[in-house]
Amino acid sequence: MDEGTRVRLTYDWAATPPEIAEQIGGLPSVDTAHLDRSLASLAQAVESGRS
Repeated sequence: MDEGTRVRLTYDWAATPPEIAEQIGGLPSVDTAHLDRSLASLAQAVESGRS
């Protein structure tokens, strides 16, 4: 592993109503593809100098 920056992606599910959590089978409901897109967006922001 290179000496890059570690990134932790988190979601705040605290305000999610229990009925919604039950409908989607529990929390979190984030698939790998969504995480990949989120990290790609972060990388683009960092590379372009945006915050």
